[in-house]
Amino acid sequence: MRIVNLPLVTLFKVSNQTLSDKTFPILTLRTQGLEGLNICVLGATSATYFVDYYGPMPGINAGLPSDRILAHWQLDAPGVVARAEKRPCPPRADLSPVAIPRDIDALIASDPQAALAERLSLRAALQSAIAKGQAIVGFDRTQVAYLLGTG
Repeated sequence: MRIVNLPLVTLFKVSNQTLSDKTFPILTLRTQGLEGLNICVLGATSATYFVDYYGPMPGINAGLPSDRILAHWQLDAPGVVARAEKRPCPPRADLSPVAIPRDIDALIASDPQAALAERLSLRAALQSAIAKGQAIVGFDRTQVAYLLGTG
């Protein structure tokens, strides 16, 4: 096993060409959010959803469940290799978007109940997709949506 230090990302454990054991928050998209970095830029995927992973949290996420997904980074996956070589990723036609709020921080501040409803709606959509064998395989920054597909 070796440790890889990636810019702007915490340390990861690398084993058998797979980068795993890294959780990151969902529904907290910001300009440089980890969704965009881990999924969109690095090509991580996720088929594991944790409900209220940390329990109640103070601060900006107070009142919302601390749901998380587990990032899985397969270093030899075609999309990851393409990104590393600065080539376009192979196109996929089988993707379904699951939208998230464009500015969750503003929504939490202006309407905490609506933010909670969004979190619970996202939870239901992702848990249902994962139960059917789908995974988060991309992130569309224009639509502000997770992209679900197989494998």
